[in-house]
Amino acid sequence: MKLYSPDQIELARHRIADDPSAKKIANGTITRADEWLRRDDELIRNLMPEATVPRTWTVNFVTGCPIHGSGPKGFGGYAQGGWQHDPFESKWQVTCGVGGESYPSNDFGAFYDGGMVDRDLLTGDYPDDGWGWKSEDSAYRHWFIAYCCNSTWQAVVSGLSDLAHAYLLTGNVEYGHKGLVILDRLSEVYPDLNYAKQSMYALEFSPGYTGKMFDLISESGNARKLCEAVDILREAIPGDPTYGATEEETRRKIESGIVAASLEGVYQGQVRSNYGGHQEALLLAAIVSNDERELDRAVEWVLNNTGEATKLKEMLTHFDGYIFRDKAAHAEGINFALDNLIFREGIGWESSPSYNNGWVVHLTNIAEMLSPLGVNLWDRPKFRRMYRWAVEMRCIDEFIPAVGDAGSATGCMVGLGTGTLRKAYRATRDPFIGELLRRQKQGLYDYESLFQKIEVPDANKDGLAELKQLTEKSHLMGGYGLALLRTGKGKEKVAASVYYGRAATEHAHFDKLNLELFAYGKKLIPDLGYPEHAAEGDRPGVWTKNTLAHATVVVDGRRQDTQGPGKVKQFVESEGLSLVEIDAPDTYHHTAEYRRTVALVDIAPDVKYVLDLFRVAGGSQHDYSVHGFEGVFQTGNTEFSSPQESGTLAGEDIPYGSIYDDPGVADPVRKSRSYYTYRGGGYSYLYDVRRTRPGDDWWADWRDETDGVGLRATFLSSDEAIHAHGDPPRKPGNPKQLDYLLLRNSGEHVNSQFVSIYEPYRETHQIQSVKKLYQDEKCIALEIRHQAGTDTIRHAIGTLGSSLTLTRSDLDGKIVKMHQIGPGGEVEEGKSLAIEKAICARIVSVDPATSSVEVERDRESQPFRASGLVRNIARIHNTTRTCCYTIQSVEGKGRNFTIGFGSDAFRIGRFVITGRNAGGSGLTTKTNLYMAAQGYYRGCWLTDKDHNLWLPVRDVLITPHQPGVRRDAQIQLMGNHEMESGFDQGDIAYLYDFGPGDTLDIEPYATAVLRAEGTYRVRANGRAEMKQ
Repeated sequence: MKLYSPDQIELARHRIADDPSAKKIANGTITRADEWLRRDDELIRNLMPEATVPRTWTVNFVTGCPIHGSGPKGFGGYAQGGWQHDPFESKWQVTCGVGGESYPSNDFGAFYDGGMVDRDLLTGDYPDDGWGWKSEDSAYRHWFIAYCCNSTWQAVVSGLSDLAHAYLLTGNVEYGHKGLVILDRLSEVYPDLNYAKQSMYALEFSPGYTGKMFDLISESGNARKLCEAVDILREAIPGDPTYGATEEETRRKIESGIVAASLEGVYQGQVRSNYGGHQEALLLAAIVSNDERELDRAVEWVLNNTGEATKLKEMLTHFDGYIFRDKAAHAEGINFALDNLIFREGIGWESSPSYNNGWVVHLTNIAEMLSPLGVNLWDRPKFRRMYRWAVEMRCIDEFIPAVGDAGSATGCMVGLGTGTLRKAYRATRDPFIGELLRRQKQGLYDYESLFQKIEVPDANKDGLAELKQLTEKSHLMGGYGLALLRTGKGKEKVAASVYYGRAATEHAHFDKLNLELFAYGKKLIPDLGYPEHAAEGDRPGVWTKNTLAHATVVVDGRRQDTQGPGKVKQFVESEGLSLVEIDAPDTYHHTAEYRRTVALVDIAPDVKYVLDLFRVAGGSQHDYSVHGFEGVFQTGNTEFSSPQESGTLAGEDIPYGSIYDDPGVADPVRKSRSYYTYRGGGYSYLYDVRRTRPGDDWWADWRDETDGVGLRATFLSSDEAIHAHGDPPRKPGNPKQLDYLLLRNSGEHVNSQFVSIYEPYRETHQIQSVKKLYQDEKCIALEIRHQAGTDTIRHAIGTLGSSLTLTRSDLDGKIVKMHQIGPGGEVEEGKSLAIEKAICARIVSVDPATSSVEVERDRESQPFRASGLVRNIARIHNTTRTCCYTIQSVEGKGRNFTIGFGSDAFRIGRFVITGRNAGGSGLTTKTNLYMAAQGYYRGCWLTDKDHNLWLPVRDVLITPHQPGVRRDAQIQLMGNHEMESGFDQGDIAYLYDFGPGDTLDIEPYATAVLRAEGTYRVRANGRAEMKQ
């Protein structure tokens, strides 16, 4: 089995001969490969150093250049200092991008040639023996030589790929020979490359962090490139003048030194990327090995590996009983990962859309490699869902929410490339995937496309309809934990998002209930996006990932405590109003309520606003944090003080970036934990502090003077309001600073109701005033005056849940529209839109195969109107668990109905049984149920492999992380049960989101609109009555 078939090679060569675009792609590869033909063999061999020379991706990402620091351009992240290196001109010299001077000061080449032992050769002010130069006042070294070594290896691997590709495309033996020179030398070095003992990162930042040539994540891609080159270039061995005489010896040397070492690297955890990357590398290496036993072993590992003991110590990221960098979870086989690591929308547990997009690319390639081996992943519903979630998340067609490490302060968008979609469509003929492919750039565009059969799907009404359904209306991603409110058409689209999913899971942030707002081609309330880097460092952990940097509420001046998701209380889309309410009281250990209610309200096609109610109970200080986009910032109806003369919001004597409130991470040398476990507030990153004691109806405005786009925010009173500047990550395209507002309430056991109205506008805002009519702990009433009249809003939390009433009067005072969400109905001018009963039922049975449930309507519920419930959100819950699903079909009559949820999978766990607890109280498993530490399985249901027995789960407890120890789990049941049948050791068992006996609620809502003749048209999902 070859990576490229003879037919593919013939197709590519034919295209290069006849197609100008193909020829252009090939010429780029060939031109780069030609550079290597001009280098003699000895130079190429000597370019590759011994494995003992350390490696790093940056010289120093904390302090930058020894002389210039970050420089005037603020070179951030991994490129701190803007370093430049050319391995062919100055192999052991790196140049500062600010001042142009080179480092180190000694001749490392002479030191290396002498065996790296003669210390007299370490001369000058900045000598480097390979292990960095360290100044007296810095905690971190400057790794000049390690950076040069890393850069050199990158150049070698890129050159090897170009030579292999040029040989495949042309058959020119000169390319084959130079590639073999690299492979021959590389096979001598690669087995001994060990990042855990030969890198800056493992020595200074993350003891035990591993990899081979590069860090363990990058090594997955590197191993794929190396093995691909072996597969192509070993065909050149027989006719090669240097290596042909020892053909078998050379072949064995290269295959052992590179392919076998890559395989072992995956199994030993040295090659271990985000999910799918190392599985793809393993399969590719096994195919290249031409060893059926290796291939069988790799396929079994990729599909069914479970319960690996992590060998990776990595950074000290264990806190609150949870570790968010346990690479053993990434080693779980696909048959387990589809249930345990991937939510029902097809998005993985890493939270970040950017990283999860990589999962889809890798898993697509894996599915394509497995298909000829008789393994079909394409037909699994959740696998198909993976191609949809990035579209589901779209806001105003231009953005997706920048959840976790994703995007920037100005933009975020992910999507699958043409090549990935071609593979998926060819295998599935899925109309939706075909519609996405049809909209992509077609033709030949990169090296891989030269070998692909090009097929442009015809427009398909089913694919187009699904695309519109996922992007044009408000949408809840209930497994992932993202609420999307959308309205408007064309350039007048507005969208708001609230993330309530799992926090701090690898590439997530402490950002529960974070709000983003999109309109007029901008992120008006932007997440800061991807930090300067995702490696160990103070700024990402203390600021960018921290709660304060986001648009949510900070309690008692510290980041959020827990990582589990919030619970959706309401999600409704009606005519001109979308609403979501989420409560996450466990976000902080000492809060009884942490609830955000967000409504997106239409006034006119070009005028909308967002109502934001944030209730918090518990603690002594609540800081509602919000920031707008880059623009002219103004405030009104309150007077701010002059800027604080020194220090930061953390204190006048606390400098910018200081870690003042968590001693465990304050000292960069002696810190006992990772920066990512920082528990403090990060207030030292807010500066230019101004304060005020505001009343009601004060406002802030962010405005882009170039296009007139602005955001007008109106706030009701708080004890204090604080304005300060905060910096987004120092990366290209980000603004230098943003204007932050904090609304602060303080007191013993304080209860807060933060009330904000956000109006996106172009040129002129239309909301004139916001007035509080009434407020207590559970209820608030507002009057919002705008260009079309007045909106009177009442929101209350009662024993039966929340309710919202919105009554719109025109400029003459006539009621023209009423919304009622939840049971109830306020009387306005003798009129009320009343909903008397809830819509609720009990689940009788669950059918995972059809994603449907049989329910019995409660006697106290209003009757089901089947057609009115489609596309509504079903809220399914018991005493400890809540989950939400979008209804796709309802059939039945009387009290008995079948509710279908489309392709949504109910299964959230799959594991191998290793034992039964005494008395039938539960099971044990070796499977890494990674998300158990976040309470992910609390209140779910256990079934046997045949789904004959459904048992309620109290919780799943996972063994604490310890390097070298398997993370076994205990499935604890509610009560004792007969488990002698169906739960034997070695059997597979499942965990489900809900089960028989759980409650199913649907939020009732109605909208009444005044007709021309003076009557009201009422639309509702159930029974509602307009009373006059």
